Amino acid sequence: MIDLNNVVDELLDMKPDPIPEFILLKEFKGLSPNSRDYQNAYDRVCNHPFVRKIENEQNERGFWPPFHGNTENIIRRCLSIGLEKDHPCLKMVSDYIKKVLENKESWDQFEKQDNLRWWPEMFVPLVSAAMLSLIEPNSEILDLHRKRWGNFAETAFSQGYYNKEEETRAQHEYFGFITKRTIPAFGYYNLILLAPTDKEN
Repeated sequence: MIDLNNVVDELLDMKPDPIPEFILLKEFKGLSPNSRDYQNAYDRVCNHPFVRKIENEQNERGFWPPFHGNTENIIRRCLSIGLEKDHPCLKMVSDYIKKVLENKESWDQFEKQDNLRWWPEMFVPLVSAAMLSLIEPNSEILDLHRKRWGNFAETAFSQGYYNKEEETRAQHEYFGFITKRTIPAFGYYNLILLAPTDKEN
């Protein structure tokens, strides 16, 4: 039987690139964030050319145009290489997303649907909240959005199976307009937003 700890030690002995080195130390060796070795490894990640490139491409408003697609991918990339929520890149994009959710900012992006209100009132808030939940899962600004989409999911499955008609009715009533394209409870962004967190109820 393979001893995973030995495998990780062997990989670390090979002096890997700072990013896989940090992931090995954090995720597999369980190194304490308060330790000097952890901090040194994280500093090497923060100074990595990949991270510097991400920093240089972030605009002064805090995102990487276009938001839908590019910014979403970069947020996931930042998290996958181990950047923490207080890293300047993630802090800036979190602040930007919060402004979007407060209607103080916008994506500068629009996709036409059968109802013009679908994009700004349904899709943009959902995607923005989902992306923020990856960075700051316990942010209070997400409570409203989790409750909204959680209620739609409960309605959709209230009879023990997925009922699209009931879900559609609930969304039409809530948002106050009719659209052919509703957003299903099992959609990618819904699942991200409604994922369990360690926040107390």
